[in-house]
Amino acid sequence: MMRSFLLIPAATLLLFPLLSTNAIANSVDPPLLIARVDACARMNSASFCANTPPVLTSAPVSISGTYTPFAGVSMTVSGLGQVGYGVLKADASSSFDIAGTRATTYTYGASAFRDVLTISVPGVEGWNGSPGLLFVSYTLNGTIVASANSTAGLNVETYGGPTDSQQMWQNYTSSASGLFSAPAPIHFIYGQPFNLGLELWAEAGTLGSVVGIDPTSWAAPTTGTGSASANFSNTLILTSLIPTDVNGNQAVDAQFSSASGTQYSQDGVLESFANLTACTELKNNERAFKTEGSFLLGPGTNGIAPQTEDVTLQVGTFSATIPAGSFSLDKQGRFEFHGVVDGAALDLSILPREKENGFEYKARGRHANLWGTSEPVTVRLIVGDDGGKTTSKASCGDE
Repeated sequence: MMRSFLLIPAATLLLFPLLSTNAIANSVDPPLLIARVDACARMNSASFCANTPPVLTSAPVSISGTYTPFAGVSMTVSGLGQVGYGVLKADASSSFDIAGTRATTYTYGASAFRDVLTISVPGVEGWNGSPGLLFVSYTLNGTIVASANSTAGLNVETYGGPTDSQQMWQNYTSSASGLFSAPAPIHFIYGQPFNLGLELWAEAGTLGSVVGIDPTSWAAPTTGTGSASANFSNTLILTSLIPTDVNGNQAVDAQFSSASGTQYSQDGVLESFANLTACTELKNNERAFKTEGSFLLGPGTNGIAPQTEDVTLQVGTFSATIPAGSFSLDKQGRFEFHGVVDGAALDLSILPREKENGFEYKARGRHANLWGTSEPVTVRLIVGDDGGKTTSKASCGDE
């Protein structure tokens, strides 16, 4: 089952029956979407929580306000949770003024999805009915900031398998941007349904420790003032589902189906770009690269809007997410970004073509961490909830 988050006060445990249905051996739980936001304070044995009920839709859940839960304790909080199958959003911010008796405060935004997947390899003998491994990756973008007396953190949990018995969580305590992978693959059987899920928790407050602390053993309560925020309202997107056999051989012809009807693929939940092409030139000794190519929007897309959506570029082992609002539009209709992301100087342009739903892109990077990148180079481009990846040609000389 999914991990019972001990950091939640008893008043919020209503969340857990919805996240932790009774799984039995060789069974899977039904699809589930859930979002939640809470703000809490504790003084001695007394506790206060401004709870939102768990919401089983993709609509955003939010909370904001200034509370005086105890005499001499003031807290101003905001939080958001929003969820879709494979797309999660969460943020939390907290500022406090605590005088007199010590107290602890925090707010969190949380979102989670659980789906039932079946992966099969039709027409290929030996795959269906055999054990497999599913390697899960996601893009993540956001910031974590805390002043004196405050803490902020982010937790991402990947879970799944026939009974949700496989649980893997990763804590982040500083800004996180780019492509991340679950610590281990999920075990499943080809042709048989199994669970896949992700949780995103953003927290901010005075806990003295980030994500996952048991409220019965909260660190020494705090006096004074402070503020913290974990802003991940712009995305965790499931971007890669790579199925293999137990020896790591990829099932390149695998087909995905899901109980929720979500269209999963080896590109995660993206409306994959059609006809994505790329060429790439590397200068590993200079930590530099150049890549360019073109793509068409895939069927069912809602379009791309680089000015208002996150944009992620991966070149080999380098990956960076450009936050929404960072692109400008020039007189030729080209979307342009010039800046520094995770220490790398990056120039990226996306130009609509006359052909319907067609685009060209060009990117250059300097001071980029390309360690371990080799030919052929994998290139992935994501704009909002659309994207795709390709194996790049090694030279752009004939483009």
